Amino acid sequence: MKPRIWTGRPTLAGTSVLAAALAVELIDELVDGTKDAALPLIRHDLALTYGQVGLLASAPLLLGSLLELPVGVLAGQGRTRRPAILGGGLVFILTLVAAAAAQSFAGLLVAFVIFFPASGAFVSLTQSGLMDADPDRREQHMARWDLAGSAGAVAGPVLLVGVLAAGGGWRAAYLVLAVCAAAAWLGAARSATRPSSTRPGPARVSAAERPRCAVSSAPCGSPG
Repeated sequence: MKPRIWTGRPTLAGTSVLAAALAVELIDELVDGTKDAALPLIRHDLALTYGQVGLLASAPLLLGSLLELPVGVLAGQGRTRRPAILGGGLVFILTLVAAAAAQSFAGLLVAFVIFFPASGAFVSLTQSGLMDADPDRREQHMARWDLAGSAGAVAGPVLLVGVLAAGGGWRAAYLVLAVCAAAAWLGAARSATRPSSTRPGPARVSAAERPRCAVSSAPCGSPG
C-alpha cells in the first residue's frame, strides 16, 4: 500500500520567478549607476547650475520617499501587491522615457521624483514577494539579490560609456534603460501569470505500513 502524501505547502520560487525578480533589481541599480555617471552630461546639455544638479540628486530621495510610504502601506501584501508591482513597473518605464525627453530642469526633476516611488512599487514589492514565496531560502535569495544590485550599480557607468562610444548621449542611455526595464517588466508579468503549485511535504505513513525491524516485530523508528 502506497504511503499517503499531503500537499499544501507553497513551492520554492521557480527559476523563472527568481530570474525575473533579480532582473528587476539589476535594472533598478543600473538606472542609479547610469544617473550618477550621467549628471555631468545632463548639467552641460541643459545648462544647469550646480545647485540644480544637487536638487536632482537630493529632491527625488526626499520627496519620493514621502510618495513611497502610501504604496508600501496599501500594497505591501495580499492581492494588491501584484497589481502594484506591475503598475509601478509601467510608471518606472515611463519615467525613464520622460527623463530622456526632458528639455528643462523642471521636467527632468519631475521625472526623477516620480521614478522614486515607482521604483519602490516595482522593486521593493518584488523583493518582498520573492522572500514571502520561499521563506526557507530567504538568506540565499537575499545574497543573490544583493549580488544583482551590485552588478547593476557597477554596470551603469559601463552602459553609459558604451552608449557614448556608439555615438549616443545620456538621452540615448536612458532610452536603453527603458528598453531593459520593459524586458524586466515582461519577465515579472509572465512569472505572475504562472500557475502556483505546491510541493509535497513529508509522507504520512501509518504504523501498519512501516517496515518491520529485523530484531523486533515493532515498526522501525517506534519507541521501545
